[in-house]
Amino acid sequence: MTEYRESVDQALAEIFRDYEETAGLRDLKDEIAANLCESIQGMTAKGASGETALRQALDRLGDITEVADRMSRQKRQEIIGGAFARPVPLDRLHIAAYPLAGLVLAFGVTIFGIVYFSAGLMPAIASLMPFAVVSLCAFVFFALTQETRSRHPMTWKRGLLYAAALALILCGLFTGAIALLAPGTPAPEEIAARAEFPDAALAFENIGIISALGSLIPFALPGGAMLALLVLGEKDRKKPWARRMEEEQSQTYGARFGLVAGAVWIFAAALFCVLTALVGIRYSWITFIAAAAVQLLVMSGFAKKR
Repeated sequence: MTEYRESVDQALAEIFRDYEETAGLRDLKDEIAANLCESIQGMTAKGASGETALRQALDRLGDITEVADRMSRQKRQEIIGGAFARPVPLDRLHIAAYPLAGLVLAFGVTIFGIVYFSAGLMPAIASLMPFAVVSLCAFVFFALTQETRSRHPMTWKRGLLYAAALALILCGLFTGAIALLAPGTPAPEEIAARAEFPDAALAFENIGIISALGSLIPFALPGGAMLALLVLGEKDRKKPWARRMEEEQSQTYGARFGLVAGAVWIFAAALFCVLTALVGIRYSWITFIAAAAVQLLVMSGFAKKR
């Protein structure tokens, strides 16, 4: 029987070349090989050549790859399940950093409430700004530099660059909100200009919007450009099993998410135009924030399904 074993092993290796090698699959191949050798020996004893006997014996086996498919899927699920279940403990720095950043944000929100009920919205936003910027940037930095079940940690230098870009964007948004809500006390030259040039009244009425947009130039625009460069140059930090799993599912869920996200932003653009005509741009820009929040919720839902 051993004289046919090498040919049988070669034939089985060719059949199962695309399957993951597991202990169960090896046992299955050994059992099949033993049965094939016995069948070949019986046919050669009746006068068949070794090559003909091997071919006929393989033909009689039927679709043995179905069993291998089932075993390979089970093994892959065990590997992926084990990777998901493996805990990734936090180091001491991250354990201390998250509660500290949350404490800073909670303190800022408390100060915001006190100032809001005592002095108004604009001073409250100004008092919240330093606490929110520091805490949110800290959350982003420590989240990026933390290892998760599916991702390797980012380097500290690159994490600091992301935090700096976010700080610039947040400073621009807070400064713009403060400029938009600042009380518009007209200067003497402004009063004179209104009297001399009545057509310039529209510019004076929109001075808050102009100031808010102007405050984005030194902060939000450089921060956005910096963030775009970081994202475009980002390396794939996903672990091998997560990358393999994402490749299998990206086609299906990616197409669906693209359709839903496109519909959300088209609706947001249409709503923005309608609200701008009805109540003005001072409030209509909120539709884009709402659209971003909806997109995050949709992304979260797709991530859970995946």
